[in-house]
Amino acid sequence: MTHGATIREKKEQIKKMVFGAQFRVVVLCLIAFFVVLDVVQTSAVSTKGFEMHTHQTDIRRLEQENRYLTYKIATYRSMDSIQKRLSVLGMVPVEKKEFLFAE
Repeated sequence: MTHGATIREKKEQIKKMVFGAQFRVVVLCLIAFFVVLDVVQTSAVSTKGFEMHTHQTDIRRLEQENRYLTYKIATYRSMDSIQKRLSVLGMVPVEKKEFLFAE
């Protein structure tokens, strides 16, 4: 009989523990902790997403600028462009060509 009474007493203690105020407070604290943790992680993920979007926009802008600069380089390297700029720099075409030979 005493063995059965101790099992009953243990069940009563478990019921008191589960339905007790301390247990409820601990469960509520754990729930609050996990909710806060979820909000923090969601915020971090959204911040990283915004940073990625910003970097992708910067990459597109830099690629466009790079294409423009490549075009400008090609334009300035063309013979027509070089000849047009010679007069601005005060250079004139060579009239008479002379070659010097060193012996």
